[in-house]
Amino acid sequence: MNFLTKLAVIIFSTVMVWDMLTRKYLNPFKLYFIFGAKGAGKTITETKLAVQYMKKGWLVYSDMPELLIPGVRRFNWKELGDFVPEENSLLILSEVGTKWDKRNFKDFKPSLRDFFVFQRKYKVVCYMDSQSYDVDLKIRDRCDGMFLCQNVLRVWCIAKRIYKHPEILEATGEQESRIVENLKIAPLTSWLFTFIPAWCNLYDTNYIIDQKPYLTYEEIPPLPTGTNRRARKVARDLERGAAKRARKLRRRQWLHEHLPHRRRPIGTEDDDTLRDDFLTNAAIEAEQTVRINKEAPEA
Repeated sequence: MNFLTKLAVIIFSTVMVWDMLTRKYLNPFKLYFIFGAKGAGKTITETKLAVQYMKKGWLVYSDMPELLIPGVRRFNWKELGDFVPEENSLLILSEVGTKWDKRNFKDFKPSLRDFFVFQRKYKVVCYMDSQSYDVDLKIRDRCDGMFLCQNVLRVWCIAKRIYKHPEILEATGEQESRIVENLKIAPLTSWLFTFIPAWCNLYDTNYIIDQKPYLTYEEIPPLPTGTNRRARKVARDLERGAAKRARKLRRRQWLHEHLPHRRRPIGTEDDDTLRDDFLTNAAIEAEQTVRINKEAPEA
């Protein structure tokens, strides 16, 4: 064994011993923020993280009703702060920008602030997501790291890890000295790669939390066909589009009636009845549109 090999063995052994002796001083209970555009893969990343933590024996709490992983504990996000997760838990919070917007800081209750301050002592790992970094300042200041989600080739989601580096800016004639945070992309080994088709069955991406009635409208009457070639082409295109929409709505209605597991779980019987009425009325209106286009008078 030459000198270089002995040196490498000594360095490796020293690093391993140091890692074992200091591991208890690590803080695994951190707060991470995931952001990205609509459809970038924020929820699919959190779904994968939930399964990975459950494999380790952790408990998983989530406020996402669209999550379909067995064993995940759903809760009302408004109760967070007054109640806390059990120790060694993963907490997943969805679209926090709509819950704790930075412009509604007066609605941020003190018990919730205290929870994020003492999150490490509660032994909770937290991942929250939003389409932009628009959450309340009390949460942003306590964020330990961030991930930027991007969709690649439609079936891959790449979550790039972002480190926060606090730095001190010296005082100038215009402003005082202050602490700022510089953001830097972490090395590739810290990124999260998710193959979307492998995880998409564990949550309902089309789930709507607050189902609302459709907009009231006044439909423009069909174009007279006449002898104008352009008018005839437009009329044919409109007729094809209306028929295509009617077929889609009939298919959705059939799936809703015959395959209950494909039904989006809104939560109450009244909501399910309301959705049935929406689908039925929409299908009827689409069929009427096709019939009216066929019977449109010629100029």
